[in-house]
Amino acid sequence: MRYFLQVIRIESDSSIVDIKDLIGIPIQDEKGTSIGKVVDFIINSRDGRLLAVCIKPAKNPLVEKFPRDDKGALLIPISVIKSINNTLTIAEEKMRVFLIKQKLKEDKNHTTPSTIVESTNDEG
Repeated sequence: MRYFLQVIRIESDSSIVDIKDLIGIPIQDEKGTSIGKVVDFIINSRDGRLLAVCIKPAKNPLVEKFPRDDKGALLIPISVIKSINNTLTIAEEKMRVFLIKQKLKEDKNHTTPSTIVESTNDEG
């Protein structure tokens, strides 16, 4: 799937960003607290939509709540990304809502979070 990094572009603040340019940039919350650095992306193989950002986590107790992939990278759904500049900033309120929904799904299914479940309705 890495070939997608060559062609996927996302809109940010009236500009277009090549997704490959985001590898390695820091990600933070709205208060500026470091969450980690971008290491990869999860892309829907059917339609090419960007679903989540994979993050190498910073040493921060807040990141323990985030779901992780099988390599230990944090999985941040694209729906909670607030802005993209020299850093990716997550919208804290949207992240809280996402984490609550994940927790409810875990409790309902008695499973651990290892994937990002794509929502069909706009959480905008």
